[in-house]
Amino acid sequence: MSIDFRFAPAEEAKFVAHMKAEQRPSALICTCTALVVWIAFICLDFIRVDWLQELGHGHADAAVMIAMRMVTLGVLLTTAWALFFHWERYPSLTFLAVVTLALSASVIVSLYKLRGAPAITMAEFAILMAVFLPLGFTFQQSLYAALIVTITVTVTGLVFLPASEMTKHLQFSVMLAFTGFIGSVGAALRERSHREQFLMRRLLHEQATTDMLTNLGNRRWFEEQAEQALAEAKTQREFFHLAVLDVDDFKRFNDHYGHQAGDRALQSLGHALKTGVGDSRCYIGRIGGEEFAIAARGLKGEAFRQLLRSLLDAVEGLAIPHERSTVASHLTMSIGAATAGADDTFETMYRRADLKLYDAKTRGRNRCLIDDKRSMANPESSPAPNPERGRVDKPAAA
Repeated sequence: MSIDFRFAPAEEAKFVAHMKAEQRPSALICTCTALVVWIAFICLDFIRVDWLQELGHGHADAAVMIAMRMVTLGVLLTTAWALFFHWERYPSLTFLAVVTLALSASVIVSLYKLRGAPAITMAEFAILMAVFLPLGFTFQQSLYAALIVTITVTVTGLVFLPASEMTKHLQFSVMLAFTGFIGSVGAALRERSHREQFLMRRLLHEQATTDMLTNLGNRRWFEEQAEQALAEAKTQREFFHLAVLDVDDFKRFNDHYGHQAGDRALQSLGHALKTGVGDSRCYIGRIGGEEFAIAARGLKGEAFRQLLRSLLDAVEGLAIPHERSTVASHLTMSIGAATAGADDTFETMYRRADLKLYDAKTRGRNRCLIDDKRSMANPESSPAPNPERGRVDKPAAA
């Protein structure tokens, strides 16, 4: 793994989204803690200094300190708001909060020292350290933040502090630079650990939801996707279809050609079906030994029929020999399908599609029958009485 630990672009985007969601609670806690402490320092300022009198006498340093306190308070409040309401750009605000805290703390401490007042240097920078490490920065973000903080503090001291304070200030800047570097190394180790955990979770998720033979989704994955798609289709009043596909005489195929040949045939069928479906709103999975299923959202009735017809053609186009078939000299499939009504659930649709699959098998196989009841997307339509209305024109071989 390279020093930036990056994945391929598609996986990197998923990782970044995952990290934003995972780090948000801890970032919110740290930001709120910094906010409370910063408000405490503002209250302490009002106890130590009569700001109205200072401003009345035209003291510019007082105006600068008040402005720095208020700007930092605004940044922290905005960051807390973004974290609380799940704004996806919150990492940019947390980064800005760290830099703003560094600038404000260093300027205020320097101005207090110029006044001869006791400046709580370590207490101010304890805020930085408290929010700097747990915010979930990547290695690069942490390194950039450390550099900006160190440069900001160093330059501020060089501008405001007298020569008598310069040695202590430079020593503190060097210490801060080492602290930032160590923090960046820690961020790198955390990032690497997070990426390894992310990959492990992805692997476990894929193993739990993917059929290893065909690389299609398994039954669990398919049911989850289909149920969600059905719910969304009902909300949007769109068409929704469910199809169950079964290889004809597959037991005969396995008995004659062997299970290894059967596995290769299923792999070819899975690839052909996935390629044939293609649509991003169609889901396909292997839900049994030689049984597949398709959920299609948004397709009108004729488009769905054409899709199923093309899938039957694609399976025949593979021309996988099947000498023991009762249908044809090559491997074929039968399909049972159902169009959703307003009162349908995944279970009721699956039962209806499965019954149509049984009908397709008993009527000669290598065909598709569709239970096209009143559609929730077009409630004025009603099914014709002809029981063959769902048949795709794929006559059985003699």
